[in-house]
Amino acid sequence: MESYTKEQCVIIVKTHYKYGESYAETVCKLRGIFGRQNAPYQSTVKRMINKFEETGSIMDSKLPVCYHTGQSLDNFAAVSESVAESP
Repeated sequence: MESYTKEQCVIIVKTHYKYGESYAETVCKLRGIFGRQNAPYQSTVKRMINKFEETGSIMDSKLPVCYHTGQSLDNFAAVSESVAESP
């Protein structure tokens, strides 16, 4: 799947609203801007517009970072002491 830059996404959203919110017409106009081979499909435009309308943003949301608190050096030392005291 081809990924679009932030600037390209802005062009896609602006073009969609400029030409009467028609997906087919948007794709036709984008072919003139991006070229025939690089223009997004109608389904891509639709997905991008839905995301923009739902979130108010064209950017992908960041994935949450998972922290593994059980594997720190302090925990290893504490476990080692515990095992040494009561084997």
